[in-house]
Amino acid sequence: MSVMTGHLSGKGKAFSFPSPARPAERGAILRVAGWRLRPATGRDEGFLRTLYASLRAEELRPSGWSDQAKADFCNSQFDLQHADWTSRYPLAQFLLIMHGERRIGRLYVDLSSSVVRLIDIGLLPDWQGKGIGSAVLRTLQAWAQAVGGQVGLSVLDDNLRALALYQRAGFVISGQTGMHWQMVWQPAPLEA
Repeated sequence: MSVMTGHLSGKGKAFSFPSPARPAERGAILRVAGWRLRPATGRDEGFLRTLYASLRAEELRPSGWSDQAKADFCNSQFDLQHADWTSRYPLAQFLLIMHGERRIGRLYVDLSSSVVRLIDIGLLPDWQGKGIGSAVLRTLQAWAQAVGGQVGLSVLDDNLRALALYQRAGFVISGQTGMHWQMVWQPAPLEA
């Protein structure tokens, strides 16, 4: 597998994603109505780190840690998460959600089987609550329906906002793994 690489600012370690798929290999990159998606590259590392830290800010606020300790923690957690997801989902599409030319979020999704796997969706705080997550879920549901499959995802059991979004979109809890609810959406059966 070839990879796209970049370098961590001042750290000398390679930052990479699996190469984007050719459409014939595993389907065209998703299109989400009203938003442009593009493959993430090593050049997006700084944005992705900033996004990750913004997604953890509320959780870390009461920690009493210094700003530097929070930044160090977020950087180490980002590195671990990135390494895990790129190795566990080598056929995934690692996409940025764009508003014009501005990066506003990320969408990591594996479309390589009939079970569409939503690995992660994250938006900068100013872009949350604007219907983007719902649009992404509708797109994934349409994709799954077209291939005769379902959509699966995991959500932290204390992420009540995300849990509510997924339940409104028709996802149901199918189990629990550690601190994560496993959720699934299945299209309604066709009537005979």
